[in-house]
Amino acid sequence: MFLRPAAALSFALLFAAGCSEEEPTGADASTPMDAEEEAEAGFPDARRADLGVRDSGRPDRGVEADAGGDFNDDFDTAQPMNLGGNNAIDGVIDPAGDVDFYRLDLSNGSGFLVFDTEGNEDGDDAKVDTVLQIYNEARELVAQNDDHLLGTTGTLDSEIVYHVKQGVYYVKVQDYSTFGMNQTPRGNPDLTYSVSVFQPGGSIVTVDPEAGDTFATAPEMNQQGFGYVMGTFRDIADVDHYKVIVTDTGAQTFVIDMMPLGPTGFGATPTGVLTFYNADGTIVEARGDVTRDEFEPLQPSLVGGRTYILEITQSATVAGPNDFYVLKGLSYGDNDPSMDVEPENNTMMGAEPLVMLPATADAPRRAFFLSHLGDDDEDYFSVETSGAEELSVACGSLTAGSGIQDLSVQVLTSTGGVVGAAQELPPDNLFLPTVTSTGTLFIRFFKTAQDPENVGDFYRCGVRANIE
Repeated sequence: MFLRPAAALSFALLFAAGCSEEEPTGADASTPMDAEEEAEAGFPDARRADLGVRDSGRPDRGVEADAGGDFNDDFDTAQPMNLGGNNAIDGVIDPAGDVDFYRLDLSNGSGFLVFDTEGNEDGDDAKVDTVLQIYNEARELVAQNDDHLLGTTGTLDSEIVYHVKQGVYYVKVQDYSTFGMNQTPRGNPDLTYSVSVFQPGGSIVTVDPEAGDTFATAPEMNQQGFGYVMGTFRDIADVDHYKVIVTDTGAQTFVIDMMPLGPTGFGATPTGVLTFYNADGTIVEARGDVTRDEFEPLQPSLVGGRTYILEITQSATVAGPNDFYVLKGLSYGDNDPSMDVEPENNTMMGAEPLVMLPATADAPRRAFFLSHLGDDDEDYFSVETSGAEELSVACGSLTAGSGIQDLSVQVLTSTGGVVGAAQELPPDNLFLPTVTSTGTLFIRFFKTAQDPENVGDFYRCGVRANIE
């Protein structure tokens, strides 16, 4: 299934993007439905329909289901599949260790396609946990995904957005129990799924028109609190821009991340740097290298009602064989906006009490907040801990796109004694795992410098009172 936005997050999420080249065609290529078609068809999932796939439940396409491990278990017996959300194929992982292969013939053109499985959006351990892999005509692995990345909670379905070229592609579907290390392969008639390949489109997808190379020509990013951006780099010097309009009021977190690179990711070859500018491109609000497995997603704190420009550049110096990018992004209300007004909490005497959420069966007492560190600024917060609790602190600033350098934290007793300290060391976030002192504790945040080219001075933190 396609990516579904999560309800609420404290850190990180997604966005995605595209490129406007000649659309690939196949035996039964189809174009995304418009809103009127979606409404007439009565599709229950608007986000899924927006991305161009028909979602009316399985089985709904009249395509004969894979009988299970008997005729499409390798490249040579791969089952033909057609392009288009209406042409999804129903399959089953049966018997144990079964793998299913499908063949997609693209007669001409190049562009973005979505490869998608549906069968376990709720993360039920008794259902199939698909792993999706794409191979080129030479039968070389070019892309891979286990579970949806960023913006979903709990789903065990798979999704890849890949930039294809003319030729033959193979799609391999298996259960994680066959793919993962130290697993016992599963298989039974209940491990059912559907697999489809279709062109992305709709109200939450933006495809690079190759006309947004300047601030003035930047196209508006399509989003409804969540969206995809897909694009290509013409050459190593190509730069793409998108206009981001924050329609909600108040401070908003806009989390945007580049999907994993290479054959064990979405198959793209470039590394990427994202920069958020103000509307006229004169001030950098946030900047970060968002290549997966390097830095966290870019997470600037944006102001409602304003327009920003997102710039995408390559950090590599040599062009790769398939230089495309897929971004996923989400905007939502910022962590505890009350912290965003910068009270006079720059001394222990003026420390602002943290309002901790109550403990639940799954989580200890905790607080999440956004704050800012201006020039020569320090922030102090206070928290009460009991004898059974151990305090931990996790924060992101430079790793999230801020211009803060060397974000540091100290945990102090009421007499000023330091009982814990940590510093952000990119690509790792700041993390202070355990402070065992009890009573009233003071948490001090400070920085050593500010990037002169990045005015973003925000940082986000989570504080937990763990019980061991």
